[in-house]
Formats: sequence, structure tokens, C-alpha cells
Amino acid sequence: MQFLAAGRHGDMTWMATTADRRRHPSLLWPDVRSIIMLAMSYAPEPDLFIRTGGGVLFLLGSLIMVYNLWKTVQVGPAEIAQPTRPLAGARA
Repeated sequence: MQFLAAGRHGDMTWMATTADRRRHPSLLWPDVRSIIMLAMSYAPEPDLFIRTGGGVLFLLGSLIMVYNLWKTVQVGPAEIAQPTRPLAGARA
């Protein structure tokens, strides 16, 4: 009941108003001996964000590599082989 006293039930006021009868299963159902309770988290796995970030970085790196390859092919081998200015100490 510390959960309710701390106000952690939020907008679920029914939890506070029915707290006394929900303290023990036999108060809800006199013939009950035990209750099995299941829960499912709707929060995404933390790994999902890490995997998504890694996928985005991989895709970005691939796009940069394809862009560089395209620019290299677009320039052509003849222009790449010729330097734009003479090297220091080279004869013209």
C-alpha cells in the first residue's frame, strides 16, 4: 500500500478507493486459494533503439561510400591521373 500512499497510482483512482478489498484474494473471492497474475510490458526493448541507431549509421556510411564512388566514376580516370599543379621539385 506504500505505492498508493506515494500517489504512484496516477489517474487510476479506483486503485485507491478499492484498496481495502484488494489487500487479499480471499476478500474478493472467498473460495480462492491463489491467484496467478500475468503482465506484459508495452515499452519497447532498449536494444531496439541501439539496433536502429546502428542501422542508421550503417545506412549513412553506405550512402557516403556510394556517393564517393559515383563522384570518382563521374570524374573519370584521365582527370584523376593528372595532378592539378606540379609537385615541388618536379621539372615541367
